[in-house]
Amino acid sequence: MSKFIKRRDGDRGGGREPEPRDRRERGDNDDDRSPDSNGHGNGDSQASQWRPRTSAAKAIAQAKEYVYELTGQEPEAVSGLSFGERGWKVTLDVVEMERVPRTTDVMASYELELDEQGELTGYRRLGRYYRSQVDQG
Repeated sequence: MSKFIKRRDGDRGGGREPEPRDRRERGDNDDDRSPDSNGHGNGDSQASQWRPRTSAAKAIAQAKEYVYELTGQEPEAVSGLSFGERGWKVTLDVVEMERVPRTTDVMASYELELDEQGELTGYRRLGRYYRSQVDQG
């Protein structure tokens, strides 16, 4: 089990199994479908094929694991998330160098691109900054 995914203890109700909830109520998007290839459904045999789309929560969890694998640093915060034609873009903040006082820690923002199945397709460091630094935008 991933160290970033919190385990849910389903046996809190006196030894009974929890009652299953409707997928839509849970926000589970595993059955959401999005078109394969270009996503426009233009009648191509490839465009008419469907594949599951990773939920936002799963994309974030997967991105955190990728950042840890690539940098050796545990992500501290999610500062951006968007879904586009090519899949998810997740921006994570990482402490690259711990200092005393903590306000002088050197931080970095990483952008990861994931396809609709959660596989890494792009990775880059957007920039470095001090923890106490405020955006001017």
